[in-house]
Amino acid sequence: MRKIRNKKSAETETEICNNETSSMKEEPPQKKRKSKSKNDSVNIENKTTKPGKKIVTNKSVPLKSNSSNQNVQSPRSPHNSKNSSSLEMPVNLIKSNFVRETCIANGVNDPFQEDLEKHGFQKGTQHLNLPAFNYSSHYSANLQHHLGNIQYGIKSRLKLQKSINSPFTSLCRELEVYRTASPFDRRVTALEWHPKQANLLAVGSKGGDIILWNTENVGQDKMIQGSGEGGSCQALKFWPWDNSKVLTASIDGTVTLKDLETNDRLTLADTMNCHDHWYCSVDVLQSQYLVAAGRNNGTLHMMSSEGRMVYEHRLHKDKITHVEFSPREPWLLCTASTDHTVQLWDTRQLKDRKSALCVLAHDKAVNSAYFSQTDGCRLVITDQGREIRVYQSPSWCLETCIQHPHRFFQHITPFKATWHPHLDLIVCGRYPDKNFPGSGNEPRTIDIFDAQDGRVVSQLYSRGADGLCPLNKFNRQGDALASGMGFHILLWSRQKEIERKQAELEMSFKQALGMGDSNNHGNSVKSKQLLNPGTADERTRFGARSRSKKSKMDSDTDDLKKKLSKVKSKTKNVMDEDLKKKKK
Repeated sequence: MRKIRNKKSAETETEICNNETSSMKEEPPQKKRKSKSKNDSVNIENKTTKPGKKIVTNKSVPLKSNSSNQNVQSPRSPHNSKNSSSLEMPVNLIKSNFVRETCIANGVNDPFQEDLEKHGFQKGTQHLNLPAFNYSSHYSANLQHHLGNIQYGIKSRLKLQKSINSPFTSLCRELEVYRTASPFDRRVTALEWHPKQANLLAVGSKGGDIILWNTENVGQDKMIQGSGEGGSCQALKFWPWDNSKVLTASIDGTVTLKDLETNDRLTLADTMNCHDHWYCSVDVLQSQYLVAAGRNNGTLHMMSSEGRMVYEHRLHKDKITHVEFSPREPWLLCTASTDHTVQLWDTRQLKDRKSALCVLAHDKAVNSAYFSQTDGCRLVITDQGREIRVYQSPSWCLETCIQHPHRFFQHITPFKATWHPHLDLIVCGRYPDKNFPGSGNEPRTIDIFDAQDGRVVSQLYSRGADGLCPLNKFNRQGDALASGMGFHILLWSRQKEIERKQAELEMSFKQALGMGDSNNHGNSVKSKQLLNPGTADERTRFGARSRSKKSKMDSDTDDLKKKLSKVKSKTKNVMDEDLKKKKK
Protein backbone atom coordinates (compact mmCIF):
# COMPACT_ATOMS: atom_id res chain seq x y z
CA MET A 1 0.00 0.00 0.00
CA ARG A 2 2.82 2.40 0.83
CA LYS A 3 4.50 1.81 -2.54
CA ILE A 4 1.24 2.45 -4.42
CA ARG A 5 0.68 5.73 -2.57
CA ASN A 6 4.26 6.87 -3.22
CA LYS A 7 3.89 6.15 -6.91
CA LYS A 8 0.67 8.13 -7.14
CA SER A 9 2.15 11.09 -5.33
CA ALA A 10 5.22 11.02 -7.55
CA GLU A 11 3.07 10.98 -10.67
CA THR A 12 0.98 13.96 -9.55
CA GLU A 13 4.06 15.97 -8.64
CA THR A 14 5.74 15.32 -11.97
CA GLU A 15 2.56 16.37 -13.83
CA ILE A 16 2.53 19.71 -12.03
CA CYS A 17 6.18 20.19 -12.83
CA ASN A 18 5.66 19.44 -16.55
CA ASN A 19 2.82 21.97 -16.78
CA GLU A 20 5.01 24.70 -15.29
CA THR A 21 7.99 23.99 -17.50
CA SER A 22 5.88 24.03 -20.64
CA SER A 23 4.47 27.44 -19.73
CA MET A 24 7.91 28.86 -19.07
CA LYS A 25 9.29 27.68 -22.47
CA GLU A 26 12.49 26.23 -21.20
CA GLU A 27 14.59 23.10 -21.82
CA PRO A 28 13.07 19.61 -21.84
CA PRO A 29 12.12 18.23 -18.41
CA GLN A 30 14.91 15.63 -18.50
CA LYS A 31 17.55 18.32 -18.02
CA LYS A 32 18.15 20.73 -15.16
CA ARG A 33 18.10 24.51 -15.53
CA LYS A 34 20.84 26.31 -13.67
CA SER A 35 20.48 29.95 -12.65
CA LYS A 36 23.23 32.49 -12.00
CA SER A 37 22.85 32.36 -8.20
CA LYS A 38 22.50 29.26 -6.10
CA ASN A 39 19.91 30.82 -3.83
CA ASP A 40 17.52 31.59 -6.73
CA SER A 41 17.79 28.16 -8.47
CA VAL A 42 14.66 26.06 -8.99
CA ASN A 43 15.11 22.29 -9.42
CA ILE A 44 12.74 20.71 -11.90
CA GLU A 45 12.80 16.95 -12.32
CA ASN A 46 11.09 14.47 -14.60
CA LYS A 47 8.83 11.55 -13.87
CA THR A 48 11.77 9.54 -12.57
CA THR A 49 12.04 11.65 -9.42
CA LYS A 50 12.28 9.71 -6.25
CA PRO A 51 9.21 9.69 -4.04
CA GLY A 52 9.39 11.70 -0.84
CA LYS A 53 11.27 14.76 -2.16
CA LYS A 54 9.57 18.22 -1.99
CA ILE A 55 9.06 20.19 -5.19
CA VAL A 56 8.87 24.01 -4.95
CA THR A 57 6.08 25.38 -7.08
CA ASN A 58 5.90 28.90 -8.51
CA LYS A 59 3.60 30.46 -5.90
CA SER A 60 3.64 33.77 -4.07
CA VAL A 61 4.26 32.04 -0.72
CA PRO A 62 7.76 30.56 -0.34
CA LEU A 63 8.05 27.19 1.31
CA LYS A 64 10.65 26.22 3.87
CA SER A 65 13.62 24.30 2.51
CA ASN A 66 15.31 21.43 4.27
CA SER A 67 18.71 23.11 4.31
CA SER A 68 19.28 26.47 5.93
CA ASN A 69 21.82 27.58 3.32
CA GLN A 70 19.58 27.22 0.26
CA ASN A 71 16.73 29.77 0.22
CA VAL A 72 14.18 29.15 -2.49
CA GLN A 73 11.87 32.02 -3.52
CA SER A 74 9.42 32.79 -6.26
CA PRO A 75 10.03 35.62 -8.74
CA ARG A 76 6.94 37.51 -7.53
CA SER A 77 7.84 37.34 -3.83
CA PRO A 78 8.56 40.78 -2.37
CA HIS A 79 10.92 39.32 0.25
CA ASN A 80 14.51 39.32 -0.91
CA SER A 81 16.32 39.11 2.45
CA LYS A 82 18.67 36.27 3.25
CA ASN A 83 16.53 34.83 6.02
CA SER A 84 13.23 35.20 4.15
CA SER A 85 13.03 31.43 3.64
CA SER A 86 12.61 30.93 7.37
CA LEU A 87 9.72 33.46 7.57
CA GLU A 88 6.13 33.10 6.52
CA MET A 89 4.02 35.99 5.19
CA PRO A 90 1.05 36.98 7.43
CA VAL A 91 -2.40 35.99 6.25
CA ASN A 92 -3.67 39.61 6.19
CA LEU A 93 -0.78 40.67 3.94
CA ILE A 94 -1.49 37.75 1.60
CA LYS A 95 -5.10 38.79 1.32
CA SER A 96 -4.24 42.43 0.69
CA ASN A 97 -1.71 41.52 -2.01
CA PHE A 98 -4.25 39.24 -3.67
CA VAL A 99 -6.88 42.00 -3.65
CA ARG A 100 -4.46 44.51 -5.12
CA GLU A 101 -3.34 42.13 -7.86
CA THR A 102 -6.91 41.33 -8.86
CA CYS A 103 -7.85 45.02 -8.91
CA ILE A 104 -4.89 45.90 -11.12
CA ALA A 105 -5.61 42.96 -13.47
CA ASN A 106 -9.25 44.01 -13.88
CA GLY A 107 -8.41 47.67 -14.44
CA VAL A 108 -9.80 48.87 -11.08
CA ASN A 109 -8.12 51.50 -8.92
CA ASP A 110 -5.90 50.22 -6.16
CA PRO A 111 -7.75 50.70 -2.79
CA PHE A 112 -4.51 50.80 -0.81
CA GLN A 113 -3.12 53.57 -3.02
CA GLU A 114 -6.34 55.56 -2.63
CA ASP A 115 -6.11 55.39 1.17
CA LEU A 116 -2.52 56.61 1.04
CA GLU A 117 -3.48 59.54 -1.19
CA LYS A 118 -6.14 60.59 1.33
CA HIS A 119 -3.44 60.85 4.01
CA GLY A 120 -1.03 62.79 1.81
CA PHE A 121 0.91 59.94 0.14
CA GLN A 122 1.10 60.47 -3.60
CA LYS A 123 2.39 58.33 -6.44
CA GLY A 124 6.10 58.58 -6.96
CA THR A 125 6.78 59.84 -3.43
CA GLN A 126 8.33 57.92 -0.59
CA HIS A 127 6.99 59.83 2.43
CA LEU A 128 3.76 61.30 3.78
CA ASN A 129 3.07 65.02 3.57
CA LEU A 130 3.24 65.42 7.38
CA PRO A 131 5.46 67.69 9.48
CA ALA A 132 8.70 66.20 10.65
CA PHE A 133 8.38 64.39 13.98
CA ASN A 134 10.10 66.20 16.80
CA TYR A 135 11.15 64.05 19.73
CA SER A 136 11.07 66.99 22.14
CA SER A 137 7.36 67.49 21.41
CA HIS A 138 6.73 63.93 22.61
CA TYR A 139 7.47 65.04 26.18
CA SER A 140 5.87 68.48 25.88
CA ALA A 141 2.65 69.42 27.69
CA ASN A 142 1.58 71.86 24.97
CA LEU A 143 -1.85 71.05 23.53
CA GLN A 144 -0.68 71.81 19.97
CA HIS A 145 2.24 69.38 20.31
CA HIS A 146 -0.03 66.70 21.72
CA LEU A 147 -2.51 67.03 18.84
CA GLY A 148 0.41 66.77 16.43
CA ASN A 149 1.58 63.57 18.10
CA ILE A 150 -1.89 62.06 17.67
CA GLN A 151 -1.27 62.16 13.87
CA TYR A 152 1.63 59.79 14.42
CA GLY A 153 -0.46 57.44 16.58
CA ILE A 154 0.99 58.61 19.91
CA LYS A 155 -1.94 58.74 22.33
CA SER A 156 -1.83 59.24 26.09
CA ARG A 157 -4.74 60.19 28.32
CA LEU A 158 -2.52 61.67 31.03
CA LYS A 159 -0.58 63.80 28.55
CA LEU A 160 -3.83 65.03 27.01
CA GLN A 161 -5.11 66.04 30.43
CA LYS A 162 -1.87 67.87 31.22
CA SER A 163 -1.92 69.66 27.88
CA ILE A 164 -5.49 70.82 28.51
CA ASN A 165 -4.54 72.06 32.00
CA SER A 166 -1.34 73.76 30.85
CA PRO A 167 -3.02 77.09 29.83
CA PHE A 168 -4.49 77.50 33.33
CA THR A 169 -1.25 76.62 35.09
CA SER A 170 0.74 79.01 32.90
CA LEU A 171 -1.81 81.74 33.64
CA CYS A 172 -1.31 81.19 37.38
CA ARG A 173 2.45 81.67 36.95
CA GLU A 174 1.98 85.00 35.15
CA LEU A 175 -0.12 86.72 37.82
CA GLU A 176 1.15 90.03 39.18
CA VAL A 177 -0.31 92.79 41.35
CA TYR A 178 -1.64 95.63 39.23
CA ARG A 179 -4.05 97.40 41.59
CA THR A 180 -4.59 97.83 45.33
CA ALA A 181 -7.17 99.47 47.55
CA SER A 182 -7.39 100.35 51.23
CA PRO A 183 -10.96 101.43 51.99
CA PHE A 184 -11.13 100.16 55.59
CA ASP A 185 -9.63 101.13 58.90
CA ARG A 186 -9.70 97.46 60.05
CA ARG A 187 -8.52 94.20 58.49
CA VAL A 188 -10.36 92.35 55.73
CA THR A 189 -12.45 89.40 56.95
CA ALA A 190 -14.52 88.30 53.91
CA LEU A 191 -14.19 88.22 50.10
CA GLU A 192 -16.75 87.35 47.43
CA TRP A 193 -16.81 87.90 43.64
CA HIS A 194 -19.97 88.96 41.86
CA PRO A 195 -21.68 85.90 40.29
CA LYS A 196 -22.33 87.62 36.92
CA GLN A 197 -19.99 90.62 36.56
CA ALA A 198 -16.31 89.68 36.61
CA ASN A 199 -15.14 93.17 37.56
CA LEU A 200 -17.12 93.52 40.82
CA LEU A 201 -15.75 92.36 44.17
CA ALA A 202 -17.50 92.56 47.54
CA VAL A 203 -15.23 92.88 50.57
CA GLY A 204 -16.14 92.93 54.26
CA SER A 205 -14.04 94.18 57.17
CA LYS A 206 -13.78 93.61 60.90
CA GLY A 207 -15.58 96.88 61.53
CA GLY A 208 -18.63 95.73 59.55
CA ASP A 209 -17.89 97.95 56.52
CA ILE A 210 -18.71 96.49 53.09
CA ILE A 211 -17.45 97.80 49.77
CA LEU A 212 -18.48 96.80 46.26
CA TRP A 213 -15.20 97.42 44.45
CA ASN A 214 -15.23 98.01 40.70
CA THR A 215 -11.83 96.69 39.61
CA GLU A 216 -11.94 98.15 36.08
CA ASN A 217 -13.19 101.67 36.74
CA VAL A 218 -12.47 104.40 39.26
CA GLY A 219 -15.12 106.29 41.18
CA GLN A 220 -17.87 103.68 40.76
CA ASP A 221 -17.41 101.89 44.09
CA LYS A 222 -20.27 101.51 46.57
CA MET A 223 -19.78 101.54 50.33
CA ILE A 224 -21.88 100.48 53.31
CA GLN A 225 -20.71 101.73 56.68
CA GLY A 226 -20.57 99.23 59.53
CA SER A 227 -21.12 99.59 63.25
CA GLY A 228 -17.41 99.62 64.03
CA GLU A 229 -16.04 97.62 66.95
CA GLY A 230 -18.12 94.52 67.62
CA GLY A 231 -19.69 94.44 64.14
CA SER A 232 -17.20 92.22 62.31
CA CYS A 233 -18.46 90.73 59.02
CA GLN A 234 -17.57 87.03 59.33
CA ALA A 235 -19.14 85.75 56.08
CA LEU A 236 -20.41 87.34 52.89
CA LYS A 237 -22.64 86.01 50.09
CA PHE A 238 -24.40 87.65 47.16
CA TRP A 239 -28.17 87.30 47.21
CA PRO A 240 -28.91 84.96 44.26
CA TRP A 241 -32.29 86.53 43.43
CA ASP A 242 -30.97 90.10 43.44
CA ASN A 243 -27.23 90.58 42.94
CA SER A 244 -27.37 94.17 44.18
CA LYS A 245 -27.93 92.76 47.69
CA VAL A 246 -25.47 91.03 50.02
CA LEU A 247 -26.13 88.57 52.84
CA THR A 248 -23.82 88.86 55.85
CA ALA A 249 -23.21 86.95 59.08
CA SER A 250 -21.88 89.26 61.76
CA ILE A 251 -20.56 89.19 65.32
CA ASP A 252 -23.37 91.56 66.30
CA GLY A 253 -25.57 88.43 66.34
CA THR A 254 -27.50 89.02 63.12
CA VAL A 255 -27.86 87.57 59.62
CA THR A 256 -28.64 90.67 57.57
CA LEU A 257 -29.59 91.28 53.93
CA LYS A 258 -28.06 94.59 52.82
CA ASP A 259 -28.81 96.55 49.67
CA LEU A 260 -25.63 98.06 48.21
CA GLU A 261 -27.50 100.71 46.21
CA THR A 262 -30.04 102.01 48.72
CA ASN A 263 -28.30 100.93 51.97
CA ASP A 264 -31.52 99.27 53.14
CA ARG A 265 -31.22 96.40 55.63
CA LEU A 266 -33.39 93.40 56.40
CA THR A 267 -32.57 91.22 59.42
CA LEU A 268 -33.33 87.55 58.75
CA ALA A 269 -32.05 86.16 62.08
CA ASP A 270 -31.01 87.64 65.41
CA THR A 271 -29.66 85.94 68.54
CA MET A 272 -30.80 88.88 70.73
CA ASN A 273 -27.62 88.36 72.78
CA CYS A 274 -24.54 89.29 70.76
CA HIS A 275 -22.20 89.09 73.77
CA ASP A 276 -22.71 85.33 74.12
CA HIS A 277 -24.08 84.16 70.74
CA TRP A 278 -23.27 85.38 67.24
CA TYR A 279 -23.08 84.08 63.66
CA CYS A 280 -19.81 82.99 62.08
CA SER A 281 -20.82 81.53 58.68
CA VAL A 282 -23.64 81.65 56.14
CA ASP A 283 -24.62 80.16 52.77
CA VAL A 284 -27.65 80.27 50.43
CA LEU A 285 -29.30 77.46 48.44
CA GLN A 286 -31.13 79.06 45.54
CA SER A 287 -33.08 76.00 44.34
CA GLN A 288 -34.71 75.40 47.76
CA TYR A 289 -34.95 79.08 48.90
CA LEU A 290 -32.94 78.08 51.95
CA VAL A 291 -30.41 79.94 54.10
CA ALA A 292 -28.02 78.16 56.50
CA ALA A 293 -26.01 79.94 59.19
CA GLY A 294 -23.62 78.65 61.88
CA ARG A 295 -23.17 80.10 65.36
CA ASN A 296 -20.26 80.29 67.74
CA ASN A 297 -21.72 77.62 70.06
CA GLY A 298 -22.06 74.96 67.32
CA THR A 299 -25.73 75.56 66.50
CA LEU A 300 -26.90 75.31 62.90
CA HIS A 301 -29.74 77.67 62.05
CA MET A 302 -31.69 77.13 58.80
CA MET A 303 -34.34 79.54 57.57
CA SER A 304 -36.28 80.40 54.44
CA SER A 305 -35.35 83.29 52.17
CA GLU A 306 -37.97 85.38 54.00
CA GLY A 307 -36.48 84.70 57.44
CA ARG A 308 -38.88 81.98 58.64
CA MET A 309 -37.07 79.41 60.80
CA VAL A 310 -36.92 75.88 59.33
CA TYR A 311 -34.41 74.03 61.53
CA GLU A 312 -32.24 74.79 64.55
CA HIS A 313 -30.10 72.35 66.51
CA ARG A 314 -26.63 72.16 68.04
CA LEU A 315 -24.69 69.87 65.70
CA HIS A 316 -21.14 70.70 66.83
CA LYS A 317 -19.52 71.10 70.21
CA ASP A 318 -17.83 74.36 69.27
CA LYS A 319 -17.99 77.25 66.79
CA ILE A 320 -19.13 76.49 63.21
CA THR A 321 -16.56 78.33 61.12
CA HIS A 322 -17.88 77.38 57.68
CA VAL A 323 -21.20 76.32 56.10
CA GLU A 324 -21.62 75.43 52.43
CA PHE A 325 -24.11 73.62 50.20
CA SER A 326 -22.74 71.26 47.57
CA PRO A 327 -22.94 72.57 43.98
CA ARG A 328 -23.47 69.00 42.75
CA GLU A 329 -26.07 67.69 45.22
CA PRO A 330 -28.35 70.45 46.58
CA TRP A 331 -29.34 68.35 49.61
CA LEU A 332 -25.71 67.89 50.73
CA LEU A 333 -24.50 70.32 53.40
CA CYS A 334 -20.98 70.63 54.80
CA THR A 335 -20.12 72.21 58.16
CA ALA A 336 -16.64 72.86 59.58
CA SER A 337 -16.00 73.58 63.24
CA THR A 338 -13.28 74.33 65.74
CA ASP A 339 -14.14 71.03 67.49
CA HIS A 340 -11.64 69.40 65.04
CA THR A 341 -14.34 67.91 62.77
CA VAL A 342 -15.92 68.44 59.36
CA GLN A 343 -19.34 66.85 58.94
CA LEU A 344 -21.56 66.18 55.93
CA TRP A 345 -25.35 66.27 56.30
CA ASP A 346 -28.44 65.39 54.32
CA THR A 347 -30.80 68.35 54.69
CA ARG A 348 -33.77 66.05 54.03
CA GLN A 349 -32.97 63.93 57.11
CA LEU A 350 -31.57 66.44 59.61
CA LYS A 351 -32.33 65.47 63.23
CA ASP A 352 -29.39 65.57 65.62
CA ARG A 353 -25.65 64.84 65.71
CA LYS A 354 -26.18 61.15 65.01
CA SER A 355 -27.77 61.90 61.64
CA ALA A 356 -24.45 62.96 60.05
CA LEU A 357 -23.58 61.17 56.82
CA CYS A 358 -19.84 61.42 57.34
CA VAL A 359 -17.52 62.81 60.02
CA LEU A 360 -13.98 63.84 58.99
CA ALA A 361 -11.79 64.14 62.09
CA HIS A 362 -8.74 66.42 62.23
CA ASP A 363 -5.91 67.08 64.66
CA LYS A 364 -6.53 70.83 64.82
CA ALA A 365 -9.46 73.20 64.62
CA VAL A 366 -10.82 73.70 61.09
CA ASN A 367 -11.21 77.09 59.39
CA SER A 368 -12.98 76.17 56.14
CA ALA A 369 -14.18 73.32 53.91
CA TYR A 370 -14.94 74.27 50.28
CA PHE A 371 -16.44 72.07 47.55
CA SER A 372 -14.58 72.12 44.23
CA GLN A 373 -16.16 74.41 41.64
CA THR A 374 -15.46 72.12 38.67
CA ASP A 375 -17.69 69.17 39.61
CA GLY A 376 -18.17 69.31 43.40
CA CYS A 377 -16.50 65.91 43.89
CA ARG A 378 -13.61 67.21 45.99
CA LEU A 379 -13.50 68.95 49.37
CA VAL A 380 -10.52 71.06 50.46
CA ILE A 381 -10.16 71.56 54.21
CA THR A 382 -7.88 74.06 55.95
CA ASP A 383 -7.05 73.58 59.61
CA GLN A 384 -5.41 75.97 62.07
CA GLY A 385 -2.15 74.02 62.06
CA ARG A 386 -0.09 72.96 59.06
CA GLU A 387 -2.31 70.72 56.92
CA ILE A 388 -4.45 71.22 53.82
CA ARG A 389 -6.45 68.06 53.16
CA VAL A 390 -8.33 67.06 50.00
CA TYR A 391 -11.16 64.52 50.29
CA GLN A 392 -12.83 62.87 47.31
CA SER A 393 -16.40 61.67 46.87
CA PRO A 394 -18.42 59.47 47.00
CA SER A 395 -16.85 57.83 50.06
CA TRP A 396 -15.02 61.09 51.00
CA CYS A 397 -11.71 59.34 51.49
CA LEU A 398 -8.47 61.29 51.96
CA GLU A 399 -6.86 61.87 48.57
CA THR A 400 -3.94 64.19 49.38
CA CYS A 401 -2.55 65.80 52.51
CA ILE A 402 -0.42 68.91 51.92
CA GLN A 403 1.95 70.09 54.64
CA HIS A 404 1.76 73.87 54.55
CA PRO A 405 2.61 76.61 57.13
CA HIS A 406 -0.50 78.72 57.86
CA ARG A 407 -0.74 78.69 61.64
CA PHE A 408 -3.52 80.51 63.45
CA PHE A 409 -3.01 83.79 65.26
CA GLN A 410 -5.61 85.75 67.17
CA HIS A 411 -5.10 89.14 65.55
CA ILE A 412 -5.09 88.00 61.91
CA THR A 413 -7.85 86.64 59.71
CA PRO A 414 -7.86 82.79 59.64
CA PHE A 415 -6.27 81.25 56.55
CA LYS A 416 -8.71 79.60 54.13
CA ALA A 417 -7.76 77.58 51.05
CA THR A 418 -10.06 78.01 48.03
CA TRP A 419 -10.44 76.52 44.53
CA HIS A 420 -9.75 77.63 40.98
CA PRO A 421 -13.08 77.83 39.06
CA HIS A 422 -12.01 75.80 35.98
CA LEU A 423 -9.37 73.46 37.37
CA ASP A 424 -8.78 71.60 40.63
CA LEU A 425 -6.07 73.98 41.85
CA ILE A 426 -5.85 75.07 45.49
CA VAL A 427 -4.95 78.64 46.52
CA CYS A 428 -3.70 79.41 50.03
CA GLY A 429 -1.50 82.06 51.64
CA ARG A 430 1.73 81.17 53.44
CA TYR A 431 2.63 82.12 57.01
CA PRO A 432 6.34 81.22 57.52
CA ASP A 433 6.97 79.26 60.71
CA LYS A 434 10.39 78.45 62.16
CA ASN A 435 9.03 75.28 63.72
CA PHE A 436 7.82 74.04 60.33
CA PRO A 437 10.49 71.97 58.50
CA GLY A 438 12.03 73.96 55.66
CA SER A 439 10.23 77.16 56.61
CA GLY A 440 10.98 80.35 58.48
CA ASN A 441 13.02 82.53 56.11
CA GLU A 442 10.98 82.31 52.90
CA PRO A 443 8.75 85.20 51.76
CA ARG A 444 5.05 85.41 52.53
CA THR A 445 3.82 84.06 49.23
CA ILE A 446 0.48 82.86 47.89
CA ASP A 447 0.86 79.18 47.00
CA ILE A 448 -1.09 77.34 44.29
CA PHE A 449 -1.19 73.54 44.52
CA ASP A 450 -2.43 70.70 42.33
CA ALA A 451 -5.18 68.88 44.22
CA GLN A 452 -4.35 65.50 42.68
CA ASP A 453 -0.73 65.15 43.78
CA GLY A 454 -0.15 68.18 46.02
CA ARG A 455 2.73 69.64 43.97
CA VAL A 456 3.31 73.41 43.89
CA VAL A 457 2.16 74.88 40.58
CA SER A 458 3.03 78.53 41.31
CA GLN A 459 4.02 80.92 44.09
CA LEU A 460 2.87 84.54 43.84
CA TYR A 461 4.87 87.29 45.48
CA SER A 462 5.12 91.05 45.08
CA ARG A 463 7.93 93.04 46.71
CA GLY A 464 5.67 96.01 47.32
CA ALA A 465 2.94 93.92 48.96
CA ASP A 466 4.71 91.41 51.15
CA GLY A 467 2.19 91.01 53.96
CA LEU A 468 0.17 87.97 54.98
CA CYS A 469 -2.67 87.06 52.59
CA PRO A 470 -5.03 84.73 54.46
CA LEU A 471 -7.95 85.25 52.04
CA ASN A 472 -7.56 84.56 48.30
CA LYS A 473 -10.26 83.97 45.68
CA PHE A 474 -10.33 83.68 41.88
CA ASN A 475 -13.09 85.32 39.90
CA ARG A 476 -15.58 83.32 37.83
CA GLN A 477 -13.40 83.46 34.69
CA GLY A 478 -10.22 82.47 36.54
CA ASP A 479 -8.13 85.30 35.06
CA ALA A 480 -8.00 87.50 38.18
CA LEU A 481 -7.23 86.82 41.84
CA ALA A 482 -8.30 88.94 44.81
CA SER A 483 -6.37 88.81 48.10
CA GLY A 484 -6.97 90.32 51.50
CA MET A 485 -3.75 91.56 53.11
CA GLY A 486 -4.40 93.25 56.45
CA PHE A 487 -6.73 96.17 55.72
CA HIS A 488 -5.58 96.25 52.04
CA ILE A 489 -7.10 94.55 48.99
CA LEU A 490 -4.77 93.24 46.27
CA LEU A 491 -5.82 92.42 42.72
CA TRP A 492 -3.67 90.06 40.62
CA SER A 493 -3.81 89.82 36.84
CA ARG A 494 -1.76 88.50 33.91
CA GLN A 495 1.43 90.30 32.95
CA LYS A 496 0.29 90.77 29.34
CA GLU A 497 -2.94 92.51 30.36
CA ILE A 498 -1.55 94.73 33.12
CA GLU A 499 -0.38 97.52 30.80
CA ARG A 500 -3.71 97.65 28.97
CA LYS A 501 -5.75 97.61 32.19
CA GLN A 502 -3.56 100.24 33.81
CA ALA A 503 -4.02 102.53 30.81
CA GLU A 504 -7.79 102.14 31.07
CA LEU A 505 -7.66 102.78 34.80
CA GLU A 506 -5.59 105.90 34.27
CA MET A 507 -8.15 107.28 31.83
CA SER A 508 -11.02 106.55 34.19
CA PHE A 509 -9.04 108.13 37.04
CA LYS A 510 -8.55 111.30 35.00
CA GLN A 511 -12.24 111.43 34.18
CA ALA A 512 -13.15 110.95 37.85
CA LEU A 513 -10.88 113.85 38.87
CA GLY A 514 -11.97 116.01 35.92
CA MET A 515 -8.47 116.29 34.49
CA GLY A 516 -9.32 115.46 30.90
CA ASP A 517 -6.63 114.88 28.33
CA SER A 518 -4.78 118.17 28.87
CA ASN A 519 -3.12 117.45 32.19
CA ASN A 520 0.42 118.10 33.23
CA HIS A 521 3.19 115.56 33.70
CA GLY A 522 3.01 115.68 37.51
CA ASN A 523 -0.63 114.65 37.62
CA SER A 524 0.03 111.77 35.23
CA VAL A 525 2.89 110.54 37.41
CA LYS A 526 0.71 110.72 40.51
CA SER A 527 -2.08 108.81 38.81
CA LYS A 528 0.40 106.13 37.72
CA GLN A 529 1.68 105.83 41.26
CA LEU A 530 -1.86 105.39 42.52
CA LEU A 531 -2.93 102.92 39.85
CA ASN A 532 0.32 101.02 39.26
CA PRO A 533 1.42 100.09 42.78
CA GLY A 534 2.62 96.57 42.05
CA THR A 535 5.76 97.29 39.99
CA ALA A 536 9.25 97.04 41.36
CA ASP A 537 10.15 100.68 40.63
CA GLU A 538 7.01 102.29 41.98
CA ARG A 539 6.14 100.63 45.29
CA THR A 540 2.66 100.50 46.69
CA ARG A 541 1.82 103.41 48.95
CA PHE A 542 0.05 101.01 51.33
CA GLY A 543 2.22 97.88 51.39
CA ALA A 544 5.63 99.58 51.43
CA ARG A 545 4.98 102.52 53.72
CA SER A 546 6.56 102.56 57.16
CA ARG A 547 4.90 102.32 60.55
CA SER A 548 5.26 106.05 61.12
CA LYS A 549 3.42 106.86 57.91
CA LYS A 550 0.68 104.43 58.89
CA SER A 551 0.21 106.11 62.23
CA LYS A 552 0.08 109.54 60.55
CA MET A 553 -2.49 108.34 58.05
CA ASP A 554 -4.58 106.84 60.83
CA SER A 555 -4.43 110.04 62.85
CA ASP A 556 -5.42 112.07 59.78
CA THR A 557 -8.40 109.82 59.15
CA ASP A 558 -9.46 110.16 62.79
CA ASP A 559 -9.29 113.94 62.53
CA LEU A 560 -11.34 113.89 59.36
CA LYS A 561 -13.96 111.69 61.00
CA LYS A 562 -14.19 114.08 63.95
CA LYS A 563 -14.58 117.05 61.65
CA LEU A 564 -17.27 115.24 59.66
CA SER A 565 -19.15 114.38 62.84
CA LYS A 566 -19.03 118.02 63.95
CA VAL A 567 -20.32 119.18 60.57
CA LYS A 568 -23.15 116.65 60.72
CA SER A 569 -24.14 117.75 64.22
CA LYS A 570 -24.16 121.43 63.15
CA THR A 571 -26.30 120.68 60.11
CA LYS A 572 -28.74 118.72 62.28
CA ASN A 573 -29.03 121.61 64.70
CA VAL A 574 -29.66 124.05 61.87
CA MET A 575 -32.30 121.76 60.40
CA ASP A 576 -34.03 121.38 63.77
CA GLU A 577 -34.11 125.14 64.28
CA ASP A 578 -35.64 125.63 60.83
CA LEU A 579 -38.33 123.07 61.57
CA LYS A 580 -39.19 124.76 64.87
CA LYS A 581 -39.51 128.12 63.16
CA LYS A 582 -41.79 126.65 60.51
CA LYS A 583 -44.01 125.04 63.12
CA LYS A 584 -44.36 128.33 64.99
